[in-house]
This record gives sequence, structure tokens and C-alpha cells, in this order.
Amino acid sequence: MIRFILLQNRQGKTRLAKYYVPLEESEKHKVEYEVHRLVVNRDPKFTNFVEFRTHKVIYRRYAGLFFSLCVDITDNELAYLECIHLFVEILDHFFSNVCELDLVFNFHKVYLILDEFILAGKLQETSKKAPQNQLEPSAADIRLYEDHVYQVKVQSLIDMEMSLRTSKTKLLAGIDLIRRLKVSALEIENENKLKSKRSSAKW
Repeated sequence: MIRFILLQNRQGKTRLAKYYVPLEESEKHKVEYEVHRLVVNRDPKFTNFVEFRTHKVIYRRYAGLFFSLCVDITDNELAYLECIHLFVEILDHFFSNVCELDLVFNFHKVYLILDEFILAGKLQETSKKAPQNQLEPSAADIRLYEDHVYQVKVQSLIDMEMSLRTSKTKLLAGIDLIRRLKVSALEIENENKLKSKRSSAKW
């Protein structure tokens, strides 16, 4: 059984973490740190299998990313090694030569792809085409999505126009209020001057 899957770069940043066993957040951070240290410092001449606590980690490096699976000690290493490669091939299909930035900005899609062939820690699908066919949008889905995007854009423009009109109305009202206050201030000032002159004339 797969206990967890980690995708990490050389600096130790975890770009994807999927756990199939319950762990506390503090324990997850500790596990990610330990796994990264284990695989990044390992000699490339060694095998891609290494013992980790009471389990074992199977990993593969693609460019600057390490794909690591923690599985039971009795599981078949080669099967899970191919599982990692299958995952990368599917990612390449959807992102056209996948890179780290694709994982960062499309993490929700990556989790969706992963869930298509691994379920509850078990490998459910070994065919590359099955997840692709399942996740590829149909023509109807594309049209529905485009219509939705168009409606959202139109509504956004309408809301923006209404907001600008409201802002313009408030601005004009503010300018008018300032003008009135200035006029009132001038009237009060003139009235005070007039009173002052009258008082001077009496004396």
C-alpha cells in the first residue's frame, strides 16, 4: 500500500503531498523533511529504493523534481517505480513537457490526475490512456465552459460599468457639496466683514 506521495524540488519545497494514512501536520512536515534529505543526498549510483523507518521509499528524479512514494516494506519496488513514470507521462500529456511551474499553478489538476489512477493508496489503473480519456474534456464540455466564461466576462463588464457610474455619481455629489460649502463659507465671511464694518461705523 502507498502511504504517501511527495513531489519535491532540490531545495526541499514540497510541490505535491498526498497522504493515504492519517498523520498530524507536524508529523507531515517532519516526514517531508526527512524524505527530502534521504533522496537528495543519495548517490545516483545507488538504487531508487531506500528504507524509511518501518517502510521504504521509492523515488525517481526528473530534472529538478523528486517523485517519492512511501510503501509497505513487502511491496514490489519495480511496480511502484513504473507507477511514478506513468504519473509523469500523464502529466506530460496534459501539460506538454511538465515542469515545476505547472505543478505550482495547476496543483488542483495534478491532484485530479493522481486520483484517477491511485485510490486509497492502491494503484487502480496501469494504462496511460484510461486516465487521459477520463480527464479529456468533450466538445460539449468545452462549449459549456466557453459559454460560462463569456457570461462571467459580460457580467463583470456590467458590474464594472455600474460601479463606475456609482463612483462618478458619488464624485459629482462630492464636488457639488464642496462647492456649496465654499459658497457658504464665502457668504459667512462676507457677512462677518459687513458686520465688522457696521460696528466700526458706529464707533
